[in-house]
Amino acid sequence: MEKYLNENSFHQGLIQVKLIDKDGAGNVLKMPLSTNTFETANLGRSPNPSVVLDSKYSGIKDIISNRSTFEVHSGKSVDLFNIQFGLLYGNIAKQKCILLYLCPLKTPTAGGSSYNNPLNNKHCIIFKSNLDHLPSYAHEMAHTLGLEHTFKEGQAVQQKITEAQSKLTEHRRKQNLERTKKTEHLRTNQAYYNTHPTEKATAIKTLDQNIHSYNDIIKHYEDELNILGKIRINLRIEKLKILWIMI
Repeated sequence: MEKYLNENSFHQGLIQVKLIDKDGAGNVLKMPLSTNTFETANLGRSPNPSVVLDSKYSGIKDIISNRSTFEVHSGKSVDLFNIQFGLLYGNIAKQKCILLYLCPLKTPTAGGSSYNNPLNNKHCIIFKSNLDHLPSYAHEMAHTLGLEHTFKEGQAVQQKITEAQSKLTEHRRKQNLERTKKTEHLRTNQAYYNTHPTEKATAIKTLDQNIHSYNDIIKHYEDELNILGKIRINLRIEKLKILWIMI
């Protein structure tokens, strides 16, 4: 695997891969995931409610795509593995590396899964069907490094850029409207808030929450445009550490 990646794939980008499958104490990196973990996450609830809130798992609801064959949703699996690995190996999860999960489960369509957005994502999965398919490892790792397909659902890259820019502009406009609402609200109610500081603080907190609610979606489209603008990128020479995790 390491030889293939270094000699047949990433060498074109002047990247050298070092695969690591053990922690600092020499223990093999393994992440046991029980059926109960998937069943609970499938309901959008936390398997560890005393440690992680249910809200963290709301986007993972319906991760089980086919119950009879126990096939899982590929993207939601990345989110689940991300959370669970952080609980088990918190210090390792903070390292500068790619976290590569080798998974015995199947998905309806994908042999692997990863995100190139957000740009700080570092998790990718190879599912059962593609464990022996070496190009899949390079493909998913490259996504994790920020590389996009040169196409998506038949759309030209420029069309995707135009759509992402339009959505970014719209969400920025909505956020600015919330800022204007805050300014107008405080000005209109200035006399009242001068004598009711507690109510003013509560109002400001609510108004700020409305403003900040757009931060994540704006960051998403900013990263999307960054990625689309770098379909051809210049990769610097560096050592890339890959942590190899058995599921």
